Amino acid sequence: MKFAVISDIHGNYEAFKALLKQLNKKDVNHIINLGDIVGYGADPVKCLETVMYMSGKDALNLSREEKRIATGFRIHNLMGNHDSAVVNFTDIRFFNNMAYEAILWTRDQLNHSHISYIKKLQLSYQINDKYFFYHSTPSDIEEWNYIHDKSIADYYFKKLEKQFIFVGHTHSLRFFIYRKQEDKIIDLYPNKEQWDLLEGYKYILNPGSIGQPRDGNFMPSYLILDTKRDTVDVNRYEYDVNTAMKKINDAGLPYFLAERLRIGK
Repeated sequence: MKFAVISDIHGNYEAFKALLKQLNKKDVNHIINLGDIVGYGADPVKCLETVMYMSGKDALNLSREEKRIATGFRIHNLMGNHDSAVVNFTDIRFFNNMAYEAILWTRDQLNHSHISYIKKLQLSYQINDKYFFYHSTPSDIEEWNYIHDKSIADYYFKKLEKQFIFVGHTHSLRFFIYRKQEDKIIDLYPNKEQWDLLEGYKYILNPGSIGQPRDGNFMPSYLILDTKRDTVDVNRYEYDVNTAMKKINDAGLPYFLAERLRIGK
C-alpha cells in the first residue's frame, strides 16, 4: 500500500490544497501526517477542518469545493508541538516570540470541536510493527526535541531496534541512514526521487514540511512510502505562495512568517 507521509502543515491551506490535488493525480489516498496542523499560518481552521473532514467529522467552514478536494482521502494525524501548545498541553513560554504570538492568534480562531479534535490526536503511529511515525523523536516525544545532526540520529539508532522511523518537526527534508555492520551514518538531503529501504540498514526519514519549508527551497516536500516494495519517493511541488503570504500579512501575524515562505528558511 502507498502512503503519503507529510508533516508540518502549519495553517498553510494553499500548500495543503495543492498537495491534495497532486496526490489525487498520483492516485495516493492514504496520508500519514506527522503533526503540526496549526501554528504560524493564517488558515488553521481550513487546515484542521480538512483533516477532520477526511476523518468523518463535521467541516462547517469548508466550501463545497474545498470538501470536494478533500474527498476520497483517509488520514492519520499525529500531534505536533504547536498542536499541543494550542490546546495548552505544552507551555508556550518556551516558544520563540513569533511562534508564541501565532499560537495565541490561532487559539482565538478555533472553536470547541477543533480543540476537542486536537486533544485526541495520538503521539505515535505504526504500520505492521515495521514502520514507525512520530512528530519529533521516537522516545520522550513530548519533550519535542529535534533530530538535526548525526550524533542525535546515532543515539536513536543505537537505543532503538526500529528499522524504519519517520519524523518531522525540523521542516527540513533529510535522511539519516545507518549500517550497523560498518557503524556508519549517512546524513543527506535527498536529491533523487526514489529510495529503496534495504535490509541491514536503519533509517530516520524526515519528509520536510508542507506549510513552512526551511531547507532553502520554498516548495513543500513529502514522501510516498510503498510498504509492498519497501521504497520511498521524494516529492516537491509548487503552490500559490503569494496568497499564503498575503493571508499571513492580512491576519496581522508577524511579517517574517510570511517572508520565510518565499525563501524557504
